[in-house]
Amino acid sequence: VLSAADGPTNANERIVWYYHRLLAFLSAKANIAIKTSMTHWEVARILKILGFPVRPVEKATILFERALYSGASLSDDDVVMMSTALTDLVRVQSKGGSRAG
Repeated sequence: VLSAADGPTNANERIVWYYHRLLAFLSAKANIAIKTSMTHWEVARILKILGFPVRPVEKATILFERALYSGASLSDDDVVMMSTALTDLVRVQSKGGSRAG
């Protein structure tokens, strides 16, 4: 679901791309209503309420925020951290580990 084959190569753009892929996954597969007007921190709050693990939720949210708003150039290590956080979140949902859906 979160295949990186077609994603951007720039680290910041890739992290933002990953985050948007996560939102699409959560909307389509986990039936979580995510409105376009929600901030990334509102999405994080909902995921925590639904029982998603706090650590990957916060890691993904912070990396997304840094990639989109900080103006800093993030690294390939940051991309790996984002990918790992999203994999953890998708895996939890796929195993039915959250109350989402």
